[in-house]
Amino acid sequence: MECTPTLTFCARRPEILRVATPLHSLPKKYQDQVAPQIYPAMAAQRAGMSERPLTDLMRHTQQTFIVMIEPMGKPRMTQRDKWRKRDVVVRYREFADRLRAACFGVMSNPSRVSWKAFLPMSESWSKKKKALLQGRPHRLKPDRDNIDKAILDALWENDAGVASGEIAKFWDDGRGARIELTVEI
Repeated sequence: MECTPTLTFCARRPEILRVATPLHSLPKKYQDQVAPQIYPAMAAQRAGMSERPLTDLMRHTQQTFIVMIEPMGKPRMTQRDKWRKRDVVVRYREFADRLRAACFGVMSNPSRVSWKAFLPMSESWSKKKKALLQGRPHRLKPDRDNIDKAILDALWENDAGVASGEIAKFWDDGRGARIELTVEI
């Protein structure tokens, strides 16, 4: 039985972010085909072009995720929300679960998290108004700090280590409601 690796690519970065099958568990013929594409550092080391340890060369310093989800701010929660399920809290928990699932494999202790949120326009707006606001800065609720709190709390239990990042929210630019997230060490 042959084993074929499953690869996940990022459109913005041609490097591969994740490999579902570890390289060492693949048959030798696949290792030689896959290694130069997935691990350029490994190919360089095998060719004798690099002196640095392989673990240093393979370490990613940045990850990019594009999550097709409608951004929302984190609601104010109380002790009562543990047993009384308010609609806004249920929606936030569903948002957090979907975001965690989409960002599987995100770095555990980042120092910089940047994101752009693209929020949908109202269905009742005219085509002229939608065309005018398409891709422009979003200046209504939810507040950008609440969206930031929702993203950070959903992805990391302890987000105190996140020291910086650029955050922005825009109206949908025609590609759908989404969050573009960049995480750096």
